[in-house]
Amino acid sequence: MKHRQISPEMKLILVGGGHAHIHVMHRIKHLQTLADVILISPAREQLYSGMASGYVEGIYTSGEIAFDLARICEQMQIQWIQGRVCHIDADAQVVSVDNGQTYPYDVLSLNIGSEIRDPDLPDANQTRIKVKPLENLIKLRQLLDDASLHTQRAHCVLRTSVLGGGAAGVEMSLAIRAAADRAGWQPEIHLWEKHADILAKYSDRTRHYALEKLKLAGIRLHCQASLTDQPETAEHLPDRQQADDLVILATGSQASDLFAYSSLQVDGKGYLQVNEFLQSTHQPSIFGAGDCISLITDPDMPKAGVFATRQSPFLLANLQRFLQKKSLRQFRQQRRFLSILSTGHQTAILDWGRLSIAGKLPWQIKNLIDRRFMRRYQI
Repeated sequence: MKHRQISPEMKLILVGGGHAHIHVMHRIKHLQTLADVILISPAREQLYSGMASGYVEGIYTSGEIAFDLARICEQMQIQWIQGRVCHIDADAQVVSVDNGQTYPYDVLSLNIGSEIRDPDLPDANQTRIKVKPLENLIKLRQLLDDASLHTQRAHCVLRTSVLGGGAAGVEMSLAIRAAADRAGWQPEIHLWEKHADILAKYSDRTRHYALEKLKLAGIRLHCQASLTDQPETAEHLPDRQQADDLVILATGSQASDLFAYSSLQVDGKGYLQVNEFLQSTHQPSIFGAGDCISLITDPDMPKAGVFATRQSPFLLANLQRFLQKKSLRQFRQQRRFLSILSTGHQTAILDWGRLSIAGKLPWQIKNLIDRRFMRRYQI
């Protein structure tokens, strides 16, 4: 681990307003005696992923699940810059932003999440929405509200395909169904998974509960298939001969091209490679957390918000310790973690190791955890 000589006027730049940086910002006084702090993020509001499906369903408002980054910065005396970092010069220690400005740093922390892959779909006139970045869900919610009025007046059906049978795809499928039920209109929803089954990283019991929930909701599941196969398989799927009105992209995540474009050290999938201190393996003045990183000690760690939350106190401590030229704290990832999948109508599936429970109680637990998180960090 290498350290630079510290000057009295250090600059700490936080890039992205994800879970880990929200925590750092609320405890920024630990760092402000050591450095001037800047936050750079493309959107003023950062949505909380844990409540995203509930927002789509209509349980929560946007205000209940959003962090106002500019307001937090104002309250915490952090310099707020709205923009997207498009290049990092690690040698000169400068970031370039799409507003045309450059900003030097002494320490840089990245919490920018991951992106959704662009599948090669046939050209069509349907609306396509990626579940990441989460700000896209505001557009989805508005579209569903508009569909509620249109489908009831015209007595037609909103045909929807959700691509990806992971947690996000399952939650979004059921959230759209629940939103339609709440508003009294009829959707036609198809969930597509290219592999043999959904929720590959979950227990058999959790998968069973999810399959039952999809069946009861009338969501048509197509495994080992994709929309690109549709023309050849239409005779086997007569209900798919009409084009979709809406396609939700919840396919696998991919790393931001910012890292490769900036010549930072990445793993085989393009994620920022960090050591057990959440510190870049080749650029010691750069740290990272959340979905955008790959730990050399745990390269297969899932891309889930729970990990960014657990990394938060270690990131804060190590930014402070690096500025103070002290030894850094080692982050050790727990192998078992609690996951609660929302399944619509205020029900959920709780998955923790071999334990799997479905029904109202898991959703009540999830709602309690999520609302407590928001109360803790919203300003």
